[in-house]
Amino acid sequence: MTCELLVPNLRNRLEVFLGRAHPSAGNLARTPASESEECLYLIQGRMRVQLAENTYELNAGDSIYFRGFEVREIRAVGRRVAEYLSIITPPIL
Repeated sequence: MTCELLVPNLRNRLEVFLGRAHPSAGNLARTPASESEECLYLIQGRMRVQLAENTYELNAGDSIYFRGFEVREIRAVGRRVAEYLSIITPPIL
C-alpha cells in the first residue's frame, strides 16, 4: 500500500491523499483515536468496505462516506491494484 499526501499541511482541518492498495495488502482499516469523518472515492479497481454490520462493494467511480468509528474493513479485492482518493477530517496520518 502507498499513500501520497496531496495536501501536505496537516495543521488544516482535513487531509487528502491518493492511496494505492494491492489485494494482498489485506485490511487497510484503522479505527482512529479520535472522532473523524472520511469520504473515499475509488478511481480504479475494486474495494470492499465494512462499516459496522454493513458491507459495501465499490467499483471504479463509486464513493462512500463514513465516520471513523464505523469502519471495520477496507480491502482491495480482485486482481488489480485499487487506486482511491481519501478525504479525512481531522487529519489522522
